[in-house]
Amino acid sequence: MTNSIKFLFEMDPSPSPTSSSAASAGQHGYNPHSNRGRKKTNEDAPSRKAELNRNAQRALRDRKKQYVTDLETKVAELTAALKEAQSGTTNPKPLNLSQSQTQVQPTPQHIQELEALRKRNVELQIECQMFKHCTASAPILAHGCLSCAAERMKNAICTDQIVALERLVYELKASQQTTIISTPPQPMQLTDPFLFDIQQSPFHFSNSSLDGAMNLDFLLEESEDKKTSEQLYGPIEVESFIITIKALPSLKERGTFIDNYFELAVKETRITSQKAARKLLIEFVRRGKQLIDFTSIMDRHKLMEIFSIFHERNAKHEVCFL
Repeated sequence: MTNSIKFLFEMDPSPSPTSSSAASAGQHGYNPHSNRGRKKTNEDAPSRKAELNRNAQRALRDRKKQYVTDLETKVAELTAALKEAQSGTTNPKPLNLSQSQTQVQPTPQHIQELEALRKRNVELQIECQMFKHCTASAPILAHGCLSCAAERMKNAICTDQIVALERLVYELKASQQTTIISTPPQPMQLTDPFLFDIQQSPFHFSNSSLDGAMNLDFLLEESEDKKTSEQLYGPIEVESFIITIKALPSLKERGTFIDNYFELAVKETRITSQKAARKLLIEFVRRGKQLIDFTSIMDRHKLMEIFSIFHERNAKHEVCFL
């Protein structure tokens, strides 16, 4: 018993190499440059589980090495940037990013999408400028709706035609009254004055210009010496307007429709029948609305200007359009 106690006291108290290496590893952490540990072998693993453990350890070591390498690279870059900042350089070099971030090559699909967006941007800018120009220059297009602008222009044209027709009705009524006064008719014997309704007389003109025109049809049709608008004011001007409208990009393929449209205007100036003229006018307005629908948004403002100039040049012929 005494010998065993002496043996314990005589043992060397210094730590073993294994314990010292484990302590140093715990103090300093993982060292990727150390040659310690299991040596790499190419021999097959004795079992499937051993092979999985070996592969897992290798993957872990690779990740640790890559992590340490990235940290060292970043420390070197930060150290260089800090030195440049301390030396007074105003334009420090940017940090080196990964190759996937610095070298991004555009694909053909991206290039096509970019070109389409550029074209769309140009179209929207032109359309915006056209709308601003329409609002600033033409009071008839003060509102954004071009269909409403077309209707207002038609209403303005029809109003002028109605005023001209009322003036014609008034002149015919005045001439009729002077004729009746100069040659009074034979007196009529009426058994009951209330049986004769003056409202049914064709010589009565109501306040409405359309009613007056309807009651006056029989007088206008009966006149044999009535001249056409072309005979009174000359041929209507249509050739220059046909060429101008056909030059619009959205109406290049509507040449036949445009020719037929202006052919109606020429026919109206060559007839004396008010009923036929009224039918042609309705067809003329209907085709004009179709022509506006065929026109693109970019060309409608130009088309409305051409219509306005057309009616100004042929203002004398509009009297005979109704």
